[in-house]
Amino acid sequence: MEDKINLLIRKFKLGSEAAFNDIYNLYFKKTYDFFYYRTFNVQAAEDLTSEAFTRFIQYADTFDEMAGTFDCWLYALKKNLLINHFRKEGKYSYAELQDIGEDCTGTVGTTVKEKRTESENNLEHLEKQGQWEDIMQLINSLPDEKKEILVMRIWEGLSYKEIARILNKSEASCKMCFSRIIKELRENLGVLSMISLLCLMILMQFFGTKG
Repeated sequence: MEDKINLLIRKFKLGSEAAFNDIYNLYFKKTYDFFYYRTFNVQAAEDLTSEAFTRFIQYADTFDEMAGTFDCWLYALKKNLLINHFRKEGKYSYAELQDIGEDCTGTVGTTVKEKRTESENNLEHLEKQGQWEDIMQLINSLPDEKKEILVMRIWEGLSYKEIARILNKSEASCKMCFSRIIKELRENLGVLSMISLLCLMILMQFFGTKG
């Protein structure tokens, strides 16, 4: 996968529009989910997703495949956008506690309103039954690192290897932490809410969550 992404980025740097379209399609869902499951605001997630891809276009030349993976590079870019968003809103996020390097500057690009992620559609039945609010309240009460691992694992579909790289931890510790999170949620959620969360996890795994 890394070789494929690096090849696409090289082609994009040479001016290939097709390469950008491939990168967009590969990373749209992961990028949108990153923002949605940290802001829980559709409009904010759409705007931030557009801006993330705009900044990718502007700063793609700064990516060095020999220095690290594109996923980690893009993750840092998204984190900076999220920090700026919370600052503009007068809010503070656990994202601000992490040093992820210099910020980029840019403008919002094209809208993403027409394109919805599968995960957002799959949550409709939870919201209708009033279960989603209970689940998210509990998730938001988790310590920052646990919350980060849960979101990256379930909604962003990152492998334990990718999570370990981003958090600078071992794969084993990430797996253990995720297992403990699920146990904690199981102990605190009602039966129906836990079943709904587990069904969502299985569904996300079906759509490509990696081990």
